[in-house]
Amino acid sequence: MRRVERLVSRILLAGGGVAVACMLVGVVALEIRATRTAHPLDIAHVVENREAGRAVDVFVSLPQLAHALQRQPPDPVAVITSGVVVLLATPGIALIAAVVGFVAARDRRYAVIGAALVVGLVCGFFLDLGG
Repeated sequence: MRRVERLVSRILLAGGGVAVACMLVGVVALEIRATRTAHPLDIAHVVENREAGRAVDVFVSLPQLAHALQRQPPDPVAVITSGVVVLLATPGIALIAAVVGFVAARDRRYAVIGAALVVGLVCGFFLDLGG
């Protein structure tokens, strides 16, 4: 069991570190863009979202986020958003690693509990049961 706990704690620490690093890089890039241009936001993105009736400075899908990250230079708001996505995904990844660790350790009780949590998370994600 000790090995599983170490693995989960390392995943959570690494995920949190990567998320914070992405958000900091994005904030610095956004500030650099603001000092170089009159407006820190990507005007095309703002117009596209305004026409669709969405908030002007958010990404509402992973493909939209990936497109913004592939531009040269990447959109700073997209870099910040990627940090938030990593932060949100980290506990789920740690849970999956814990289930794998419990199965490897032949701890059936905790493997079943963890698997039930994973199924609940996946169902909630795809069915949008959160409201």
